[in-house]
Amino acid sequence: MGRVVVRCLLAVGVLAVCAFALARVPAQFEVVERFAARLSAGNFMQLRMLLPSDVVLTEHDLFLRSAAGPAAHARFRELVAEGARLEVLFESASADGAVIVTRERMWLDEMPESLLPLRSTGVYLVEGERVLSITRVLDADQRDALMSEAVVGDWRSSGFVFRMHAYGGYDLVQGTRPHDSGEYTIEAGVMRVVSDEQTTVGRPGDVGLWRVSFANPDRHMIEKIEDMCAGGRHGPTVHLWRMTE
Repeated sequence: MGRVVVRCLLAVGVLAVCAFALARVPAQFEVVERFAARLSAGNFMQLRMLLPSDVVLTEHDLFLRSAAGPAAHARFRELVAEGARLEVLFESASADGAVIVTRERMWLDEMPESLLPLRSTGVYLVEGERVLSITRVLDADQRDALMSEAVVGDWRSSGFVFRMHAYGGYDLVQGTRPHDSGEYTIEAGVMRVVSDEQTTVGRPGDVGLWRVSFANPDRHMIEKIEDMCAGGRHGPTVHLWRMTE
């Protein structure tokens, strides 16, 4: 009999906790869920019914960008075309439920499978049955993964060409003359480069630290944290543009 009573008390306790948790989720979260469902269904006409004409969308993944009004609607249409599928989980709320914070997972058709799903924190401003603004910030480790994918290729700057290889190696050349080579990694938005024995501008094993920031997929800037060469041959910032054939 005692065990039955204990089990009943535990069951009642679990139900009470669940009821309390559900009570904390404001009704506005249902609007966010409808937004995610309509985006995932690929129905832009239904999606835009949840968005005012001056909706604001801010995204921080590879780079930070913000769009409002027609530009934001164009971005939502682009996400639909990219096959976006979005899952949202309630995290917290403030301002009587007008501000909803979520944890999110997103899939896109053209994104490398190794990076999916994209994991973000979302902040939604909800009024009535509409979403007035959305801010989405990608998790830091995935931003590093996106940067590691995006830096691969040939980049030009002030007569030099930086060749960043997918295997984690790099070469710095001017014309046909090699200047430096070695390996690189990216962590917390900082590129760590280590020269190898082929370097002509420093010593093998020299380490440089550069903060990476992208303006768009074809242009980025690196800011010096620690120069890899004792002579300090690089300026405090280097702007790089992707080379195309």
